[in-house]
Amino acid sequence: MQQGEKLLAERRYQDAISHFRQYYLEHPHAKEAPLALLRIGNIYRLHLKDFKKSIEAFGVLSQRFPETDEGRQAQLLLGGIHASQFNDYQQAIVEYQKVVLGKGYSDGQRIEALLKTGNAYFSLGNFVQARIEYKKLKQEYAESYAAKVATLQLANCFNAEGDCQKAIPIYQEVAAFTGDEIKNLAVQGTFAAAACFEELGKYEEALKLFDSVKNSYPSRRVVEVRIEKLKARMHEVIK
Repeated sequence: MQQGEKLLAERRYQDAISHFRQYYLEHPHAKEAPLALLRIGNIYRLHLKDFKKSIEAFGVLSQRFPETDEGRQAQLLLGGIHASQFNDYQQAIVEYQKVVLGKGYSDGQRIEALLKTGNAYFSLGNFVQARIEYKKLKQEYAESYAAKVATLQLANCFNAEGDCQKAIPIYQEVAAFTGDEIKNLAVQGTFAAAACFEELGKYEEALKLFDSVKNSYPSRRVVEVRIEKLKARMHEVIK
């Protein structure tokens, strides 16, 4: 294993993979066998960008060593690769659910899997099931940052369905978040609520909210453009 780590540090990735693979094949029951497989998967994932081979390595690891820290890491990574690299959200959900329902996973791992399960359903356009996952996260881990993200996503589900009436109260809940860690969510919630008010023709409410985040939204120009267009629309209505 030490030679493999040395090769990895030297960025000799194919040589490192060969070494770690040989180590695993020769010592399949060794304490460091799961680590060898994790190293192989991560080299393919992080350095060679060969995600199919990364999935193969993580798949072997999660199946043969499911009760190890490395196996649990691999299981969560499998979901992420399927979602982010192949847009295979159905398979991502399958992988994430193994984390949600499995034994020995940390709260942090379960929280991540719950949130990403909801996001996968959202990407599939299954907003009803996405809401179920987000609500589950909020109920089980109410104090987590992810629960705050899930609240924003609940509103986004209604918004995506074209139901601003249901989305606005939740966006307003998000807009009321306080604290440095979640102020970015509050800004997003305020902006989204403003967009919903505009969609409903409630221009004064929308203008007030857009103006309130002009200095805190990631792109001030985006807000300024929305305000300019909204004022033009309001002027047309008055005429």
